[in-house]
Amino acid sequence: MKKWKLFSLSLCLLLFFSAFFPAATQAEWIKEEGSETYRYQLDNGSMAASQWITWEGNRYYIMDDGLMAANRSLSIDGICYAFYSDGRVMHKDDITDVELGYLNLYSTADTLASVSSKWADYSIELPGNTIFLDYRSLAGRKPVYEFLASVPSSGTRPLTVSSCYFQMAGILENSIQEIAGQLEEEGFTVLSSSSVTMGNDVDYKMLTFVYDLDGLYGRPLYRDCYIRKIGDFCHILTFEYESIGKSLAKRLQDCIAPYKG
Repeated sequence: MKKWKLFSLSLCLLLFFSAFFPAATQAEWIKEEGSETYRYQLDNGSMAASQWITWEGNRYYIMDDGLMAANRSLSIDGICYAFYSDGRVMHKDDITDVELGYLNLYSTADTLASVSSKWADYSIELPGNTIFLDYRSLAGRKPVYEFLASVPSSGTRPLTVSSCYFQMAGILENSIQEIAGQLEEEGFTVLSSSSVTMGNDVDYKMLTFVYDLDGLYGRPLYRDCYIRKIGDFCHILTFEYESIGKSLAKRLQDCIAPYKG
């Protein structure tokens, strides 16, 4: 009888403590079903959202939908951060200062707008009436942009110039195939492909694409992509223009020079 009372008491105590003092949950990453991204479960068992997470010495950001930010840029508390494909936040010494960028934008005495990147080692002189999309306005775009500029042209739409990058391991051809595939999904067709050396003495793979070559929707739209690998990243300089703006695009491409600090 005494043994039964002790057993009953022990069982009651176990149930009591289980109800009011649940076992601690270990913080862990949980893969999102059907995707390559993750969620983060906190020590208390709840799912993280809108907060920074430190894991094995690296910082990650969990967005408001509970998913880990990865392979993208994101504006957080007024600062634009960029993230690797595995979710780690980029730091100054990795690839680019994600708050200010290793990108210089300035005007010379000749009212030209100059863009230069220390990381990708290039400079481009653009017309003084160039309009730059604010860096923070590029947050959330894929791939990650260094800059996106609009140059007034005599066509129905301005010429655009951009520099962007994304993380991709493997050989350059893998990156080229992915870029070509994405543009084909947008309706572009490859016109030509060649290897070129630009004015900054760097070798690029140049791909020219065209949209609406027959002019069914207006004027054909061309896109010249200069692609190179820098470590685990693919860097792309892009010039998009109508046929009437081809000479301007060629002039801007010819003025590419080494980094100008």
